[in-house]
Amino acid sequence: MKLKLFIPIILISLAVLGFNDEIPETVKTEFVYDTSKLDTEGIIRVGILYKLKPHWHIYWKNSGDSGLPTKIEFTLPEGFKAGDLNWPLPKAFIREGDILDYGYENEVLLWSDIKIPADFNKKSIPVSLKTKWISCEEICIPGKAEYTQDLIKNNNKILFNTWNNQLPSEKNNKFDIKVVNEENKFNIYINNSILDNTFKLYPNPEKTVDIENISYSKHQNQEVISFSTVIYPGHDSKSELLDTVITYIDKDNNRKGFEYTVNLKEVINKN
Repeated sequence: MKLKLFIPIILISLAVLGFNDEIPETVKTEFVYDTSKLDTEGIIRVGILYKLKPHWHIYWKNSGDSGLPTKIEFTLPEGFKAGDLNWPLPKAFIREGDILDYGYENEVLLWSDIKIPADFNKKSIPVSLKTKWISCEEICIPGKAEYTQDLIKNNNKILFNTWNNQLPSEKNNKFDIKVVNEENKFNIYINNSILDNTFKLYPNPEKTVDIENISYSKHQNQEVISFSTVIYPGHDSKSELLDTVITYIDKDNNRKGFEYTVNLKEVINKN
């Protein structure tokens, strides 16, 4: 973990471009929605499809060493409620200076499930969205977009279901996992006799604890993910929960993942 570098990087990037240079368009956005679940579940899915130039990336909800999380702000009619943003599995990007970023390249859909009031009976739904992002390659460029649209019934479930399949599952139902604290280093042991060295860890820390020095190894039929913790001042490491996403490649060569919370208080100590 390094100090967040988003402000210096953006300032340096804009200085390199020069005041008279045209800022390149690195990200194109599209307002998308789907009402196929409206009649059965009372929800619509609304979000932004980001399309990036090759070699550029935008950021996950934990941006890593630099950048800022991509944001979407909804303005909805009274009584409508937007759920949390859905974040597909991220990737890691190593930039010059060993800066570790978490985010997305090429294309990604971020969206929320919006609950519709049971008594709503109009034919269209007015929705406004604002999104902000930072895109990075060798330099970083901030971007933003705004949309206002009256939503009518449609069926865009193929797009949304495709990206829904790339969300991490809420529980790990496939692997036996044990976490051990060995010489002030946390090791996550994943029993695995099928897959080979495909596991990756993406921390989603709160503002009290972070991790650094992530490494990967193998021990017999176990994959081992190692890291050390960084506890911010005024907090006790023994009472913290560390939220993560662990990804892997399955036997059909599909990228999968699951949410996994490390209870630092309950970790086995092995000295």
